[in-house]
Amino acid sequence: MTIMFPKLFEPGKMGQLELKNRIIKAPMVISMATPDGLVTDRLIRHYEEQARGGASLLIVEATHVDNKSSHACAFQLGAYDNKCIPGLSSLTQAIHNNGAKAALQISHSGILRILGAPFLSGPAKVPSPVPEDDSLFPLFRAHGMVPKALTFEEIQEIITAFSDAAKRAQAAGFDMVEIHGAHGYLILNFLSQ
Repeated sequence: MTIMFPKLFEPGKMGQLELKNRIIKAPMVISMATPDGLVTDRLIRHYEEQARGGASLLIVEATHVDNKSSHACAFQLGAYDNKCIPGLSSLTQAIHNNGAKAALQISHSGILRILGAPFLSGPAKVPSPVPEDDSLFPLFRAHGMVPKALTFEEIQEIITAFSDAAKRAQAAGFDMVEIHGAHGYLILNFLSQ
């Protein structure tokens, strides 16, 4: 039998992480956590099935880093507190037991908090004030969530929250951490256009 993409099924490495093949499952929020971001049995079963599919690395969905303004949607997975570690450990073990490595994507929603407006309280946090003539301002106002500019102290708190979430991921047995900096999330909000 001829394999069309033989390199895809060869072992590979990402830094020191050895992978059985070059198939990586990209992260996608599935909203199967508890309302406060803890791992559920349903979430574990979902990732077990993903791991059985043969990918060498599963990157677990955008996971919020604090309980202040980093949520993007309801039922989003969290790594904001040490109480998240036991569930994350169970998730990591389930992925490993089914033949894959596990990565955790940590994130802060930034302006995209607006997407969870019906379920979340508190404003979206952004790097600088959003002027009322911004093309998205009517959308923010319609959802009752006008973004607020971050203070220097809040930026420092978010940096610490990312660091702490990465430490929790490591404690839970994840093989690596990915920092979400695309699709309008907070880190991307700091870039000029």
